[in-house]
Amino acid sequence: MAVDWTQLPPELVESISNNLTTYADYLRFRVVCRSWRSSVPSTPNNLPPQLPWLMLPKSRHRRPHSAAFFNLSSNKVYLINLPEALSHGKRCCGSSHGWLVILDETPSLLLLNPLTRSKFHLPPISTFPNVLRFSYSEIGREYALRSPSGESYTQNLRQIRDSFVKKVVLSSSPKESNGFVALAILHETGDLAFCKSGDQTWTFIEGASSYSEDVIHYNSSFYAVNKYGVVAVCDVGGSTSPSVSIIIETPTQVGADMQYLIGLE
Repeated sequence: MAVDWTQLPPELVESISNNLTTYADYLRFRVVCRSWRSSVPSTPNNLPPQLPWLMLPKSRHRRPHSAAFFNLSSNKVYLINLPEALSHGKRCCGSSHGWLVILDETPSLLLLNPLTRSKFHLPPISTFPNVLRFSYSEIGREYALRSPSGESYTQNLRQIRDSFVKKVVLSSSPKESNGFVALAILHETGDLAFCKSGDQTWTFIEGASSYSEDVIHYNSSFYAVNKYGVVAVCDVGGSTSPSVSIIIETPTQVGADMQYLIGLE
């Protein structure tokens, strides 16, 4: 007799899912039927560390809202319909823990999971400490900002979208119950700013503006590097004021276009 696999007990379905090893297989598992999908969470909890998917540049040969991702594990390219990230005026300024950071010509900072289509909003750009004012009615100069020297100047919607935020990194997925921290590098000033789950505004990390080449989250801490290769740890998780302390002083590096940080397991 044929077996109706849709009638498997939920605890058995969950047990089977715990033996999967790739995120692609987990997604396929969840779309078998409604009962299997309801028996396991949308975000897996027991998968081993995964190689990241690489988001490929836009191409005029693909459908307008189709994003291409290269899976290093399977050596395959997957196309995903992603209008939230690829429609006109959108810009991706980072990816972290499976989420993309999307900007457009509004103050919105959107976190988007390209596979589950889940969304989460970070505090808007208008809440950064160096943004003095935001108004749609001031056409062409919607943002008033304060420079590091204290002078005020204006920028329009497109300028802010393209050049205000350099990169955003997360400490964990926004879906995790214990909360997360987001850390942003500002492009023009080099400031580092952070927000925690539930925050309505961004906060600058004092004394961190020189460590703006790259930032990663590794082993429960944020690490930042300056243009000379000096690495510092950014402490933003405690109840005290955020701080920066140097942990690695490498031989001075001159002439490099960019410094990057990589966390090794």
